Amino acid sequence: MLAGSRRLAQVVPMARVCRSGSRAIKDRLRAKTVSIEVQTFRLRPQMRATGESTMKIDLSGKTALVTGSTEGIGFAIAKGLHVAGAVVVVNGRTRDKVDAAVAQLGGNARGQAVDLATADGVTMLVRAEPHFDIVVSNAGIFQPVDFFEADDGVWERHWQVNVMAGVRVARAYLPGMAAKGR
Repeated sequence: MLAGSRRLAQVVPMARVCRSGSRAIKDRLRAKTVSIEVQTFRLRPQMRATGESTMKIDLSGKTALVTGSTEGIGFAIAKGLHVAGAVVVVNGRTRDKVDAAVAQLGGNARGQAVDLATADGVTMLVRAEPHFDIVVSNAGIFQPVDFFEADDGVWERHWQVNVMAGVRVARAYLPGMAAKGR
């Protein structure tokens, strides 16, 4: 058994799993069973008592855009990139929230209050910030509405924010990143 894994179950005889192949192979495998093992991984780095991550990544000299980063998971991503040395551009729809997030990060962080749900919004962002080394497409919305009560406007808004914003941002920045080998 692999270190760090655990046996979950003994499952069907191999002859049932092996659906193709010669009968001789199936006969030899008939008495054997397969063990399913799951390797477990820690997805978050260990945190010291100070809250500092033990994982060290040097992103000095890199610029990073994190969309939807004025609070929540987006802000945590922006903070992690900032701590790792990247120049972070915080993005949100309102100037007040963007300014507050930038102030919390401090240092060389900057912000862009732009609604990326529209093509014009992405164009404005690209004009203000033409190049990035790292792009995290985190912007997204959720609205607890009954399926049958959600009209086309609700679906269209979710489509524009949750899908098209990421598509437009990727189309705008990935060619330049690829040219740099990112």
